[in-house]
Amino acid sequence: MPDDRPNILVFMTDQQQAQVIHPDHPCQTPNIQRIIDDGVLFTRTVAPRARASIPGTTRPGTASGTTS
Repeated sequence: MPDDRPNILVFMTDQQQAQVIHPDHPCQTPNIQRIIDDGVLFTRTVAPRARASIPGTTRPGTASGTTS
C-alpha cells in the first residue's frame, strides 16, 4: 500500500542571514538552492526566540513543539 503522506524536510542553518538564499546575493549556496528549486521556500517565517536573552532556544523548541 503506497504511503500518501507528504515528505517534509525542516532545514535550518546556523549563523546565516535569510537574505543569503536570494539569487542576487553575493554568497553562493548551490546545495541550499537545489533544495529550494525542488521544493517550497517559505519567505515569511518567524523565529519565536530570535531576540531571547538565552540563545539557541529556537531549534529545540521547533523540534519538540514547545514555544516557551
